[in-house]
Amino acid sequence: MQLHSRHGFGALAEFHMLDCRQYRSHQACALPGRGGSRTVEPCQELADPHRTMLGADQERWLAEGLRASRARWNLIGQSTLFSRFDLRPGPGEVYWTDGWSGYPAAADRLVRELGSSGARNPLILGGDVHTHYVCDVKADFSRPESATLATEFCCTSITSPGIPQARIDALLPENPHVLLGDGTRRGYLQLTLEPDRCVAQLRVISDPRDPQATLATRASFVVEDGRPGAQPA
Repeated sequence: MQLHSRHGFGALAEFHMLDCRQYRSHQACALPGRGGSRTVEPCQELADPHRTMLGADQERWLAEGLRASRARWNLIGQSTLFSRFDLRPGPGEVYWTDGWSGYPAAADRLVRELGSSGARNPLILGGDVHTHYVCDVKADFSRPESATLATEFCCTSITSPGIPQARIDALLPENPHVLLGDGTRRGYLQLTLEPDRCVAQLRVISDPRDPQATLATRASFVVEDGRPGAQPA
């Protein structure tokens, strides 16, 4: 089925909604006799340039849509964390094979497209990892000083528990493009788009088990028109 779609909101925004499941390559470096995701050190299959998260047709569709867009904001909706995320504190690297970090060549192709397409103000939206993440999408994630090409907001889960915050905190120094990582609270992401800026509010509830739970804003960020990267509000 074709689930990816594109939706315009006047001249303000274009929504490019992706399908990251149907057309992807199998997860890399699986154990013998087992499929599915796991964490791996860099391996030959992981780096295969032919591996894809979206499939060739959808990659082409997204590239064409970004190049043709005349919207002020281009929002790319997809199903997990896009920015590269090293899961090993200290020397060496470990990546989760089910997310975009498990498809580095495909992620690099999209990053290059963001840099060359001319699409204004790309914002990547994700979820699934039970954690609020705010990231600068870098031209080269291995070089923190490289240009920021887009901004990512990855939403926490609504009710499912997150991973221990101490583990996230230990990993943030390995991933300097991640501006915030918080898995302690459940909630959602609220975006307000205006011609000159996007305001992102990370909304959280006090306790998903409590019918009288209270709602609060964990943090707010602003992305200014023509200036990639999130700034604390």
